[in-house]
Amino acid sequence: MFRSKIIIDLNAICDNYISIQKYVGGKTEVSAVLKANAYGLGAKFIAPKLYDVGCRHFWVAYLSEAMVLREVLPYDVDIYVLQGFESNDVNLLKRHKITQVINSKDEFDLISGYDLPIVLFVETGLNRLGLKENEIEQIIDKIKNEDIRYIISHLACSGDTDNKYNSIQKDNFNDFLSKIRQYKPNVKASLAASDGIFLEFGDYCYDLVRPGIALYGFSNGKKQSFLKNAISFESKVLQKYTIPKNTPVGYGNAYITNKSSTKIALVSAGYADGIPYQLSNCGFVAFGEYSAPIIGKVSMDLVTCDVTNIPDELTNPGCTAIFFNDYFLLSDIGSLIKEPVSRILSGFKLNSNRIEISYIG
Repeated sequence: MFRSKIIIDLNAICDNYISIQKYVGGKTEVSAVLKANAYGLGAKFIAPKLYDVGCRHFWVAYLSEAMVLREVLPYDVDIYVLQGFESNDVNLLKRHKITQVINSKDEFDLISGYDLPIVLFVETGLNRLGLKENEIEQIIDKIKNEDIRYIISHLACSGDTDNKYNSIQKDNFNDFLSKIRQYKPNVKASLAASDGIFLEFGDYCYDLVRPGIALYGFSNGKKQSFLKNAISFESKVLQKYTIPKNTPVGYGNAYITNKSSTKIALVSAGYADGIPYQLSNCGFVAFGEYSAPIIGKVSMDLVTCDVTNIPDELTNPGCTAIFFNDYFLLSDIGSLIKEPVSRILSGFKLNSNRIEISYIG
């Protein structure tokens, strides 16, 4: 009775994919980033739905994730592995038609000559993975002999539309492209992930975009009004009681009641389920159309709310408590605690027996 539930709207995810495709126009393809089990939401359920609405390019972090997708996707789909390559992966890549992203000269040297399609990730300023300029110079003569599907990179500040670093990275990316296209004139390019899609009227979109969190209705920067929320999270009220003024609540006495009487509802979810600890004393939980402030610290499996001003029929034990849905958005929580939506979403423990997963569509 008191388990939490996350509801994933597959139709909304597909609608978001279609909306992004309309936004970028016909010259740019839209792919899907489903790494970390589609942000924990179930890649094997989401990928086939995206395939049904036209997605033919999927990105994951590891080869093991690619193998999961290959089990549920036809072979006319391209699956790309973003990181980690060893020479003993070659047979799996060939057998299952999986494309490796190359992030260093060492990786390029390992895969060169195997007649496999590859993607080159170039370092333009994020300073994580990626081929540096001197590494490109060292392999440039060999590039013409390889089947290179895309040149890609990743933006550091795309969530900040006014940040000049975006244009610096785009210029760096164009420099890489011009050098590589001397040897591979028709090689395609991809720079934008979710936030980058919406920068400067599509100037960052190139041949393909790689939305991840945007597929679920969010971006870590400005919210796009045409994207639908695809995820809801709710739990149940476990207990309710009234306490007097000047009563401490929760660990460390982090909250002291300041009303003559405060009606408390204990909700059966906490940071073990993915509720951000930063919501302690600053977040809210919704009951119907009402919102109740979280008081005290978020504990491992409980959240305490002040429901003094909310009708009893909405807050009694067994009633539904909403952390986010179509009206109380996950992006609002992200703004409140200054955390990216993708990080919050990935924190929900969907593989445990504490949370029921329900798919719509």
